[in-house]
Amino acid sequence: MAGYNELVPIQRFNIQSLKFLSQNGNEILNIQSSESSFFDSKYRFSRRNHEPVEFIQVREEEGPMVKVIEEDGLELSFKLIVRASETKRELTNLTFIHGSSPQEIDRLITREFSTDANFQNHHQVALVGDVSFAPNESERLLEWKWQYSHYSSLYYYSSGCPNYICFAEYDKRLNRLVPLQTFQFWLVESEQDSTPATPSFTLRLAEDGAISPEVPEPHSLLTATEQFPIQSPPPSNVNPTSRELDQTEPEDGPLFRATILNFERTTHEMRMAMKKLIKRADQVAHSHGMLYMSHKEFVDAFERAAKINPPAFKPFLDYYYENCAKSLDNLNIDRAHLLRNSLIEPLRRIYDNDIKNAYSKKKDFEETSRDYYTSLTRYLSKSEKVSSADKAKESKFSAKRRDFELSRFDYYSYMQDINGGRKGQEVLSALTSFAANDYSLIHSTMAEIDSIRPSIIMLQDVVNEANKEFLLLRAEREERRRLLETSSRELDDQDAEIAAQAYRAKIGQDTSAKQGLLLAFAKSNSDLQMVSKAGWHKYWVVLDHGKICEYSNWKQSLELHEEPIDLLMATVRIPQSFPRKFCFELITPQLRRIYQATSKTEMHSWVEAIQYAISESISLKGRRHSASEDSTINKYGSTSSIGKALQRVASVTSPGRYSGSGGDLKDKKAQKPISLSKAVKESQISDQYCADCRFTSRVEWCAINFPAVLCIDCSGIHRSLGTHVSKVRSLDLDKLSTETVELLRATGNQLINEVYEAKLSEPNAKSIENQEERASFIKEKYVQKLYVQAIADSDVNAALYDAVERGDLKQVILRIAQGADVNYQSVILVSLRKSNYLIAELLSLNGAGLNFDEAIMDTLPARAQAFLMTRSTN
Repeated sequence: MAGYNELVPIQRFNIQSLKFLSQNGNEILNIQSSESSFFDSKYRFSRRNHEPVEFIQVREEEGPMVKVIEEDGLELSFKLIVRASETKRELTNLTFIHGSSPQEIDRLITREFSTDANFQNHHQVALVGDVSFAPNESERLLEWKWQYSHYSSLYYYSSGCPNYICFAEYDKRLNRLVPLQTFQFWLVESEQDSTPATPSFTLRLAEDGAISPEVPEPHSLLTATEQFPIQSPPPSNVNPTSRELDQTEPEDGPLFRATILNFERTTHEMRMAMKKLIKRADQVAHSHGMLYMSHKEFVDAFERAAKINPPAFKPFLDYYYENCAKSLDNLNIDRAHLLRNSLIEPLRRIYDNDIKNAYSKKKDFEETSRDYYTSLTRYLSKSEKVSSADKAKESKFSAKRRDFELSRFDYYSYMQDINGGRKGQEVLSALTSFAANDYSLIHSTMAEIDSIRPSIIMLQDVVNEANKEFLLLRAEREERRRLLETSSRELDDQDAEIAAQAYRAKIGQDTSAKQGLLLAFAKSNSDLQMVSKAGWHKYWVVLDHGKICEYSNWKQSLELHEEPIDLLMATVRIPQSFPRKFCFELITPQLRRIYQATSKTEMHSWVEAIQYAISESISLKGRRHSASEDSTINKYGSTSSIGKALQRVASVTSPGRYSGSGGDLKDKKAQKPISLSKAVKESQISDQYCADCRFTSRVEWCAINFPAVLCIDCSGIHRSLGTHVSKVRSLDLDKLSTETVELLRATGNQLINEVYEAKLSEPNAKSIENQEERASFIKEKYVQKLYVQAIADSDVNAALYDAVERGDLKQVILRIAQGADVNYQSVILVSLRKSNYLIAELLSLNGAGLNFDEAIMDTLPARAQAFLMTRSTN
């Protein structure tokens, strides 16, 4: 933003003169262009009575600003020159913009103009109007006035405030405001000390003009403000002596009446000012209350969002906003009470009891004065001869004179109290008490908010680390998408077989469970020769606990197509010659059903899953479920995780179709699957508390590569260490592999701490409450490994290989903690050949390589190949 001596040289527009006028029309400062161009380096400044012109240096790059003293209001009178050019003979929507900094002017011209439809009604904006020219007219002189209005400025200093003004034109083609010319000045109120807070100078300018003065080395306003802090006592007398306040009232006469008249005038102004002050203070207190209510609703909205999407919103609430919002809410409600009790009520009491009664007291004094002077006239009209009746009248006159003197004394004392006396001291005392309490309240709130800073830093570290992980995940996802775009849809027989084995290994113990999209005839036992292409329909097929269920209309709701197919006496095969590809046939004593998969991989996967389900049904023939479980299975097709998921979908999409009795609801609640965190805690008692801080609250996280069960606070510290040190997962929110879950169940925090805290004198004995101590301990434990027992063997890699050979899980954890190479002699292959998948999972989580050539893969069992494939593709 250019200063007054660095105006933008726009030929079409310039300011010829600028006058600063007071409210009564007196000229404060006059700025005239010495030539026709206002942006020329020579121009004149003049003040009334040839007073010196002062300048203030704020920023070196902007140049000095002329100092303007405000006297009971301020009006700026502009004379503007607009010139017509060959290409443009009009000026559209000439706009005046006022701000406290160049950045604010830029924000108003760009952001506020583009977002605010009522920009011309902004309190810092004024519309000058359009300028057009006659055919033979090339230049126009405009006169325009603007009434200065105060507004909240972030750059107000004890010596005044900077002001920046700008004239801009609306460009219809670009749909934006184009700045034409700018100006800046420093405004000081007349009551303020004329001594500026920054280095300034006084210069009497010659009448024929002067060049901009050289400015001494500038100092920032902030430095000057720090040199004179607000806590330092003001030089004026804040607490005058009682002698100065309690001056003896003069005798009734012109001096007394003039003094009273001046008191009455200031009392009236004081009454108006106090009334407005109390009203504005009440509005501020009300605003604090409304802000408290709005903030509560804002926090409630955040909490609802956190319930819907915990990973996105809940850390923000847990680490920062719950505590911060509580402090801000307390500040708003306490400040509203403080304003009402310590500021509004004392001021209102003084206003109602004293200042508001000024008119009635004035009326009483005038009536007493009028009666006295009427009695004085009558008394003086009597002769010097005194009768008994005159003595009675003289006694009555003396009483009136005494009443007048008392009324005059009381009224004068009352006016003194109002105008800087005892009542003024009461006002100052109330304001001082409010200032002390308000400062204490704000200071305590800021201290509470500052205590949250370590949590914010930790949250930033966690989020930054998570962002890195998501970037890697995104890159991997894009790579997989590119592979899907370029790879063939079909697999050969060997790849399809390995894919089926991988599927069986992935679903783990619940090997008979599978679901997916299949095509089939509308009716069973249909003749293929009689069915057209339109006879094939899409069904969502679920294989679970020895039964196959087909669901139609599955995109909108969940409707069972036919009765479930029992696989106890069934067989499945792939037809040798069939007119459609990827088909397999299911045959039972009651029906013959042809299904078509979407790929060869899916076809082999379905055949493998059905064959496994048939063998499982035969082996479990003697163990049947109860009648209630059979009815649930027949209705929904399963009672496993897939079946229950379909039940939940059915209850949402078709509540009337699948709603049951109260007893059914109780059965569903009884069949609700237990959470993984609870199951882990039940299998290992030591997992009920955090492996690091020993607290039992919110122990729902784990570091799967150690493996250790953690609380939410310690999990955040683990995330900040990086995934190369600790791989943090949620027990309830993240999907863990079967081997990872079994690894957690087989170890427990006690076993892990026996390895990672072996050198501690009292392991598991003390809880760590301090967050900094907790972070330091975790780094010492897992990064520096200060508490791991040193290896006595000569070769830690050989010791790891021997532990894998023996299947000793604890020794494998110890050797990894001691720094053994998990890729030593491809030790993961040893565990896979011995079918020890828990050790293989532990090695893979700690960085063991999973990519082997086909010759090595052929030597492994099918499940071992599936194990490697599922983890190398994830």
